[in-house]
Order: sequence, then C-alpha cells, then structure tokens
Amino acid sequence: GTPARDIQARLAAWHRDRRADADAAEAALGLALEHDRTNATLLSDLAALQRRHPARPLVDTLLQLSKAKGGELALLREAAEVARDSVADPSLALAILGDVLELARDRWIGDAKEADGALAATAFAEWAIESLARLHEEGGDAKAVADVLVDGSELPFDLPVRRIMRRRAARIAVDRLADHDRAIALYLSLFDDDPHDAEAIERLAAMYTELARKGDLLRLRERQIEAAEGKGERLALRLQAARLYADLGDSAEAAGALRANLGEDARHEESVEALAAMLDGSASARELGDLLSAQAQITESAGDVGRAASLWFRAAEVAEHRLSDPAAAEAHHARVVALEPRSASFD
Repeated sequence: GTPARDIQARLAAWHRDRRADADAAEAALGLALEHDRTNATLLSDLAALQRRHPARPLVDTLLQLSKAKGGELALLREAAEVARDSVADPSLALAILGDVLELARDRWIGDAKEADGALAATAFAEWAIESLARLHEEGGDAKAVADVLVDGSELPFDLPVRRIMRRRAARIAVDRLADHDRAIALYLSLFDDDPHDAEAIERLAAMYTELARKGDLLRLRERQIEAAEGKGERLALRLQAARLYADLGDSAEAAGALRANLGEDARHEESVEALAAMLDGSASARELGDLLSAQAQITESAGDVGRAASLWFRAAEVAEHRLSDPAAAEAHHARVVALEPRSASFD
C-alpha cells in the first residue's frame, strides 16, 4: 500500500543521494512501484537511474511513464530511440514508433486536447515517419518504406513536405519495386500539384512508353500543352502530341495539333513538314498543294529565298502530277525561276 511505497521511495532516495549507490536505489524504486505502478514521480526517478545504462528496462519504464502522464510524446520518442539504438530491437522500435505516429496524428488532426499542441504533434509525426522509413530501409523492406511515406504524405503537412514524401515513395515504387501502377499514381499526384515538375513528367513519359500506353502519354502531353508557359515548349509538345494522335489513328486531331502550331508560328518548319507528310500520305493532294503554296508565299515574304523556292517547286509538282492543274503548276514554277532559277522549273 501507500506506506510501503513511501518507505521504499525514501530508501531509494537515501541510496541515491547519501550512499551514491544507483543500483540499490533502482532496486528500491522497483519495489516501490510494485505498490503504485502508475506513479509518475517514481517512474521518472527510475528512468533517470536507468539512463546510465540504456537497455530494455528503460524502454519499459519510459512507456509506463508516458502512459502515466497521459501519453507524453517525448517519452515515447526516447523509448523508441533506446529500443532502436541501445537495445537493437527493430521490431520493438517499430511498434513504439507506430504508437508515436498514431498518437501524434490524433493530437494533430483529431479532437483530443493535449498539452503538446498541434505544432509539437506535427514535429513528432514527421520524426516518426522518417524513423519508420529508416528502420524499414535498414531491414531491406522497400515496400514498407513506400507505404510509410505514402501514408505520411496524406497527413496535412505543408505541401513541400508531402511532395518530398510522395516523390521518395514514387522513386522506390518504380526503381525498386517495379510497381508501375503505384509509381504512376504518385507521379501523377506530383504533376497535379505542379505541371512543370520535370521528374514527374520524365518518369511518367518513360513508364507510359515502356508500357505502350500511348493514350496516357497523349493525355500527359495535352496537359503539358495547357500548362506550357513558352511558345517553344508548346510547339515541341504539340509535335509530340501530333505523332501520338497519328499512332492512335486519329489523323484529324494530329493535323489539328500541327495547324495549331502554325497558328502560333506560321513558318514552324517541323510542323510544316510533318503536316505535309501527313497530307501526302493521306492522298489529300488539294490540301497539300494549298499548304505548300501558302508556306511558299509566307517564306518568300520573310526573305528566305532558298526555302521559298523549294516550297514553290514542291507546290508546282503537286499541281502538275497530283492535281492535273498545269496552269497552277506553271505559275508556281514561274515563282521558282524568279527566286532561284532551276532547270526543272524552266522545263
């Protein structure tokens, strides 16, 4: 009962303070606690003595003390560190870290009103997540590392913290687990937050290509086009989108993407040539002729004589051999001769 507890507590203090016998004091505190196992003062005194030689008894004392104080996170953290570093018991450390994270989460986003406060709980939660990830990493369990990071990223940390966790999990998913579906989902979430995230774009494109998911790659490029801030970036992305539309059998959308490029840069040579090749292959001779002659006129006006002559010549060839329009062919050849005399146009 209480008298026996108090006698042992006073005896522990005498051994500790008067005799400097820490072992005897520790033993006396143990006896005192048999009469009052939740006494925070006794547990605190015992923990102070056990810290001389951190071992499993200290872990147990810290866990009891934390519980006696209503779940003090700092004590749980210390218990986890002792279990991990001194006792070298990863399983025990993982279990305690899980408790730290659960308690911190409840105090952060739950209804519990604790002295630690939301700010402190946030710091403990982040520490627990990193410690869990580290232990799983040391144990060679890559999936568990990814799980911890993904779960952590769902807590209301600041966005940069959540993005770091998701990025690390995504890298593990693709590089170590070959879990493409999970990696894609994680990188897409990063892209949703920031459509200019270079790593997310590169990894998504590589996985879509490897998995022959052209439709998904096309949707990625379309979203990039919407978010693009510079003309050069949009032009390059539309070219890629046009190729994907063509591969998927949608020639109308492919041509539309190329014409959109020309609407933004009327002389964009790669788009001109890609559209010309598409029209040539689809037997759209009239549209091909119109494209070449229009481009020839624009290019000539821009002072690019050599390319303008080549375009007029190609337009003449289409008019003569594909459209059976000798008058148009003659007019186009006349433009070639005026710019850059060629024997084929004289003929």
